[in-house]
Amino acid sequence: MTIFVTGCFSASLLWAANPEKLKVSVTLQAATIDLEADEELSFGTLVPEAGKKAKVVLDASAGPATQITLTKGKVAVIEEAQSGLLTVESDVEAELKIAYTVNDTPGGTGNDDELKCASNDKPLVLTGKNVKKYSTSTLAVKPNEEAQIHVGGLLEIPEDVNLEEYSGEIEVTVSY
Repeated sequence: MTIFVTGCFSASLLWAANPEKLKVSVTLQAATIDLEADEELSFGTLVPEAGKKAKVVLDASAGPATQITLTKGKVAVIEEAQSGLLTVESDVEAELKIAYTVNDTPGGTGNDDELKCASNDKPLVLTGKNVKKYSTSTLAVKPNEEAQIHVGGLLEIPEDVNLEEYSGEIEVTVSY
């Protein structure tokens, strides 16, 4: 018995070019986020009730604020308050987290949570925690567009405090 197998075989010749190398590079850098203080935070001119503690709030968590709200004691408002304002510019789209630290003197360091007067009497209390509660706490930014941080706070006025100007500084830090 004879078996025949038939089939079709083909062959092709492949031509290839010589390989070429392509260089790859990347530059990594930190995002640029610029803050600029435009308006200072001012609780205005207040007249506290003699011999009594008081707490006042300037709520800028939803935007600019000028209205003082009392949470404790009695205070007359002589001159209107003004929330603080910072302008933010970024080269990236990001959701910023904002932190606040209160120093008792301009350029001070640490977290003093106080405003002081010239006579160095009892300080007024303004904590970073209470500034954050009544200010912008997060902010969405887009490249090359300005955004705003509004700053308010809860100010504690001790009893029998000196009637003079008190000042300090709030350090605003953003991260993403």
